[in-house]
Amino acid sequence: MMPPPSFPSWCDGWTARSRWPMTACWRLRERSFARHWSIVDADQYDETERLAVLDSYDILDTPAEQAFDDVVKLASQLLDAPIAAVNLIAKNRQWFKSEVGLGTREMPLDDSICKFALLEDQLMIVPDTREDARFARNPLVTGEPRLRFYAGQLLKTKAGIPLGTLCVLDVEPRPEGLTQQQQFVLATLAQQIMSQIELRKVVKDQAVLIARQAQVQGELRESQRRALEVSRQAEAERRRTDALLEAAPVGIVIADANGAIVKMNAENRRMLGLHPEATDLGPGQPWRGWWADGSVRHGQPLAPHEWSLARALLGEESPRQVIEIAPFDAATPRRTVLNSGRPVRDEIGAIIGAVIAQMDITDRIDAESALRMADQKKDEFLAMLAHELRNPLAPIMSAAAILSNFHFDEGVVRRTGAIIARQAGHMTSLINDLLDVSRVTRGKVQLDTAELNIRDVIADAIEQVRPLVTRHQHHLDVLLAPVQVMVRGDRKRLVQVFANLLGNAAKYTPDGGRIELLLEAQARTLTVSIRDNGVGMSSELIDSAFDLFSQGVQGLDRSQGGLGIGLALARSLVQLHGGVVSAKSDGVGMGCQLEVTLPRVGAAMCVG
Repeated sequence: MMPPPSFPSWCDGWTARSRWPMTACWRLRERSFARHWSIVDADQYDETERLAVLDSYDILDTPAEQAFDDVVKLASQLLDAPIAAVNLIAKNRQWFKSEVGLGTREMPLDDSICKFALLEDQLMIVPDTREDARFARNPLVTGEPRLRFYAGQLLKTKAGIPLGTLCVLDVEPRPEGLTQQQQFVLATLAQQIMSQIELRKVVKDQAVLIARQAQVQGELRESQRRALEVSRQAEAERRRTDALLEAAPVGIVIADANGAIVKMNAENRRMLGLHPEATDLGPGQPWRGWWADGSVRHGQPLAPHEWSLARALLGEESPRQVIEIAPFDAATPRRTVLNSGRPVRDEIGAIIGAVIAQMDITDRIDAESALRMADQKKDEFLAMLAHELRNPLAPIMSAAAILSNFHFDEGVVRRTGAIIARQAGHMTSLINDLLDVSRVTRGKVQLDTAELNIRDVIADAIEQVRPLVTRHQHHLDVLLAPVQVMVRGDRKRLVQVFANLLGNAAKYTPDGGRIELLLEAQARTLTVSIRDNGVGMSSELIDSAFDLFSQGVQGLDRSQGGLGIGLALARSLVQLHGGVVSAKSDGVGMGCQLEVTLPRVGAAMCVG
């Protein structure tokens, strides 16, 4: 009997990979959405066989065991799932060998999500239970705790008989499901759980065989062989778990009950390094950390009892903290980490150690700080822009009022008109600078390139800034290389670059100062240096001198007007020409040197 073509095929793979009859799976599919559910309704023998295999492991209704609890807790932490469990599908019930976040050891089979996983080959992932018809009336989905996400890895015997799953659940849907790495984590941990189940069974069988040693020596030897094989499997699983810890992108530390570190993975070693003298680094050892959570204690050092390791060893289940740590290597900068921990308990609940996980969030914190700084600079720039655009309006409005309310001779009208023209020109210059910056940052500048003599470009730039130099009574020295130096570029834009740099030097140099322009030619490049003996720059300002909205001491500059975006614009235009621009200064009050390097074209020829 073949099912209709339109029927869902979510158990086809089961019949292809197992010895269970096709009729059993088909009848199962006919009943799979019914309220009452069993693994195999159609063939009681097969379900009876599966239950008998499960009973043979003698694991149902046994006390909690540390080996299982540790794996479940690790699955919950590594997969960031509030609920995780080792569940076994028994007759009319689902029983949990170990669980985190459920608070119960069993539930009716009718409420089970995991039972559907037994129809899969290995892994079942349900990104959103609300979008899966199988769980439309499941009380755990429609009611509390309103489960939304499920992922379950089968626990199968060597013969392929499914006993249950290692599953993780969340009350929030996960449209992306699990990554490949997360699937590998879940599969690896499920293998370890099954190895523990097999090991329990082997230990039980071995006890029986030892009791019958005198009569059945052959059975004893087989039991020993099986025990050795399981031991090898357990060792292999341990190695896989070690590899998993080393590959994890979060730092993981495992400590004993005294707080001594017994294991530290690669990511944690990258963040902290290794102390040159100590191998057991407990709470009393030279850990250095500071609160970085933005609270009133931000920046204060952590006391020994405040570390998540110390708190976990005192029984606090999930201490979380944002701290700044200092690696043992003094040359390594501090790192900001999100730190959490959990105590490890034995079968009677006594704390026998702790597991600490910490994620390096330094880059994220730095990025957020940079965004806040950029936003602050933007606000400062907008305030200064409003001030600069308002300044020319006062003389323009006064001049307009004079012209409209009084009759003057031609000389008064001409002088008043000159004021209006000069201030309007100043506003036009400000707006043109803003438009230039906007075009450059949006990549809208089109260069009109040609081969140019850099001497002519420098001469035009000096001509533009000469009124400013003269007004401040600066002494300008121009030293040009004794060769013809050609560049390929946009004449107007290159003149704008050097005029901005010369204007910057003039604005930030007190009256009567000295400015020097030096042109040097190399084989493939040319360098134009502009030096002054003005106010100079601090090391902090040099690092951001060419950033948009970045400004230094504004006393001299504000007296001359301007938006303080000249250096940012100059750098962008130089980069469009394939060059670089840099700033140097010995400190505040020690003058400044701006240097532009551009590609050179043509051969050098002696002048004169």
